[in-house]
Amino acid sequence: MTGATSVLMAEAVAIALAAIVTDRLNLQQIHFLSDNQQLVQFLNDVDQGNPPDWRIKHFTQVFTNHTRHGDKRILKVHRSQNQTADN
Repeated sequence: MTGATSVLMAEAVAIALAAIVTDRLNLQQIHFLSDNQQLVQFLNDVDQGNPPDWRIKHFTQVFTNHTRHGDKRILKVHRSQNQTADN
C-alpha cells in the first residue's frame, strides 16, 4: 500500500491482508501478532464502532469480515521481539 498515512494505518492494512490470506487458505485457528498496542486493543474489543483513527475503519472491517468464522487471537508482541519488521 502506498497511501498509508500512519504506522497505525500500515499495521491495519497488514493485518487485513493477513486475514484475507488466512481466510482463503481456510485456516481456522489463527494467532495474529502485532506490536501496535492500539490496534490490538481495538481488534480485541467487543465494540469496534470507534477505531483510534477513522481512516483504518475499512481495514479493520475487512479483518473482522475475514476472521468471523474461525478461532482467532490477536496478540501483542513487544517491539524488541519484532526488530525485523521495525527495521
